[in-house]
Amino acid sequence: MDKKPLFLKVVDRDKVLFEGDIVSLTSYNSKGKFDVLNHHTNFISLVEKKLEIVLSNGESKEIPLNDGVLKVESNIISVYLGVKF
Repeated sequence: MDKKPLFLKVVDRDKVLFEGDIVSLTSYNSKGKFDVLNHHTNFISLVEKKLEIVLSNGESKEIPLNDGVLKVESNIISVYLGVKF
């Protein structure tokens, strides 16, 4: 497997809230809690509650949210907040 890092970009309607390499992301959808790790399969989901991010340096960051859409493709996670569903 290649060593391509997991990359996350989180945006809302006005600005970029986070952009950078991460180790993992945890969030919630209608089925419950889920994790995204390096080399995750392509995936699209509505998300709710929060994003829990583990940064490359081992630190954790949390982004609260009401609703959004998460897309994972080729080790790139894109999250669009404020999307009504």
